[in-house]
Parts: sequence; C-alpha cells; structure tokens
Amino acid sequence: MRPVFRVEVTGLSMLPTLMPKERLLCVGIFRRRSLALGAIVVIADFEATSELMVKRVSKIFSDGSFEVMGDNRGISIDSRQFGVVSPDSLQGRVWFCYSPNFRSLWRAT
Repeated sequence: MRPVFRVEVTGLSMLPTLMPKERLLCVGIFRRRSLALGAIVVIADFEATSELMVKRVSKIFSDGSFEVMGDNRGISIDSRQFGVVSPDSLQGRVWFCYSPNFRSLWRAT
C-alpha cells in the first residue's frame, strides 16, 4: 500500500461532490478501524483490476468489510451491483482535491 498517492476522477458517479478531471491526493489506510461512514475512499475496480474507483463508505461491518456508494446514485456502479468490499480492496482515503481548485475532503472520524 502506498502511503500517499494521486487519483484523477474519470466518471460522473461522485457528482456533485467530485467532478470529472479533478485530481485528488489520497492517503493509504494502514489501520482499517480508521475507516469512517461517509469517508471518500479509493478501492480497486472490480471490472478492471488495474483501475481504481472513488466512492463513499455507506456501511461498515464488524469483519472490516464495507459497502460503498457513489454520490450520484442514478448512474453509480457501487455495492448495489458488486456487493460488499473486502478490506484488501481498499487502497486509501481521499484527503483533498488539489486541482483545479484546492479543497479538503477529509471527514474526521
């Protein structure tokens, strides 16, 4: 797991929170307990394993697995389609958007 990495938003599933082409700085999560409801996270894409998805945590289970949803529920591909996400699929948590406009996206736990 990378301690800090960048991701570019490519789809519409996180509108209105995130727009296509926005660039995000993310931090790896080393302690799964630090995951919070409502946090914006980066997970491995289930269809293209070399790709990443940005989603919001909607439910956390006692075994460390969780469900995610896009903010734009009408078009988002999320846990409603692919089910519960394994802790191993979690790549990190979105810290802030640095381009084109800087803004914090970190939700305190």
